[in-house]
Amino acid sequence: MLAGAPVFMYNGLLMKSAENVKKKNKRRAIDKKVEIRLIVDSLVCIALFIVLTSVFAKRTTAGLETVYIINICFDIVTMVIGYMIYIFCMIDGTLFNNRIKYYKYLLNVVYLAIFTDGIAWLVNGLPQQRLANIIVNTIYYICMPVSCNFFWHYISEILKPNEKMRKKADLIVSAGMIVSVILCMANLFFGQYFTVNELGEYHRSAFYPIHQIYGFFMILISLCLMIRRRKSLRLYQLMAMAMYVLAPLAVSILTVTFYGLSIAYPVMMCIMLLMYCVVNTSRAREQAAAARDMAMAATIQKSVLPDDFPAFPDRHEFELYASMNPAKEVGGDFYDFFLIDDDHLGLVIADVSGKGVPASLFMMISKSLLKISLQAGASPSEALRRVNTLLTEKEGLEMFVTIWVAVLTISTGEGVAANAGHEYPAFMRAGGRYEMLKYKHSPPVAVMGGLPFPEHAFKMERGDKLYVYTDGVCEAMNHKGELYGEERLIEELNRAPGADPEKVVANISESIKEFAHGTEQSDDITMLCIEYKGA
Repeated sequence: MLAGAPVFMYNGLLMKSAENVKKKNKRRAIDKKVEIRLIVDSLVCIALFIVLTSVFAKRTTAGLETVYIINICFDIVTMVIGYMIYIFCMIDGTLFNNRIKYYKYLLNVVYLAIFTDGIAWLVNGLPQQRLANIIVNTIYYICMPVSCNFFWHYISEILKPNEKMRKKADLIVSAGMIVSVILCMANLFFGQYFTVNELGEYHRSAFYPIHQIYGFFMILISLCLMIRRRKSLRLYQLMAMAMYVLAPLAVSILTVTFYGLSIAYPVMMCIMLLMYCVVNTSRAREQAAAARDMAMAATIQKSVLPDDFPAFPDRHEFELYASMNPAKEVGGDFYDFFLIDDDHLGLVIADVSGKGVPASLFMMISKSLLKISLQAGASPSEALRRVNTLLTEKEGLEMFVTIWVAVLTISTGEGVAANAGHEYPAFMRAGGRYEMLKYKHSPPVAVMGGLPFPEHAFKMERGDKLYVYTDGVCEAMNHKGELYGEERLIEELNRAPGADPEKVVANISESIKEFAHGTEQSDDITMLCIEYKGA
């Protein structure tokens, strides 16, 4: 059972490259989905805007009351504001964040309410448009409870009330919205909120104030939640939310008994713009702090990777060069090279699963443990075994690392390497061509305790070169979704087989850049090349 378990896990881990490709394709699919949704939503918003403005232009020439013109102008301006906010939200790339999701729902409902309000003013008093007047006013009335419901979910995501309270409040809010929508639909038959006479003229009914009850109720519980959770908000955030609640309330109270000016939704849209700015300001501060932390992490990571070349100016038996280009601010790849003693050179290249700061921390731990083991005289196999034992003793890490490690005897060119689930190295004999050195891998480090790490002996003659790399090289992707691949790598290496190690690394970097053609780098790209010049 124990002997078969590592093989089983290793077979799964050998699919790491395929999983990485799948993640990249999924990310591209999400980006495409966002792009399509943005185009479709933009077309809908623009179409509604064109309909409103074109009908408005036509009606204006036929004569409209001044109050109608004022209301419609408010609606047109706020539709433009709403569309701009929506574009900003989509560009932010936070489509799948619950908080911004409800904000977008709220934005869409308010946008629809403003459109129907404008159309209602344009068709009012036209007998032939009586049905249109009824429909757009019904939609306008329905938008109120629906927008209240989305606002509640939006502030709940921000203020995070306790789960028990939130479930009860969600149930009450949803039930209230359903009842309010049903009453709005019932108005088509009973006319309790408004009627449109045969002349196409809109009139509020005696029970119109009942329509405002749900809105007032939502204002009350929203204010209660804001007061209860006020310590979790900054003052400017609390003020923006309170304005969203109180400003439309004030407008609604003013217009309950006065018909002719409907600016509640335009006011809501303007405050939504304020809310968006407030949220962005808060997020910008958080991002600035996170950026400082990431910059510090990147500096620390860079400091632990040797980057002074030539690395050993007083040693003429070999020449080497290495580089690491992280996909994020900090990466999970690492390389290392160091003299174990006067006649032995340690070489390491590795790739930690995952990205960002956690992978970077795991990388530094793995690198330090491996270097200490090699400098203490351990062979590559023994060093990997020690590191594996130490890392698997710690619970909750949930990460692993693929490692290629070798010890080269400088005086003879003889070397011993061990490969823990890493990419195959490329080897070139003097005057020949690069070829992949393919031999059986061991499982990655930190998968399971007690794993064996067999060694592979090699011999370097004068002029031989060894090139090792991480999977970010072969898995670099272009805009068509094609991978750079192993064959293209070997082909590029053999374009200039006589290049020195620094030039080899530079050539591959430039080739990947040209292949990607602007496509965002999704994985760390790390390379190390050594040329043996003889004792």
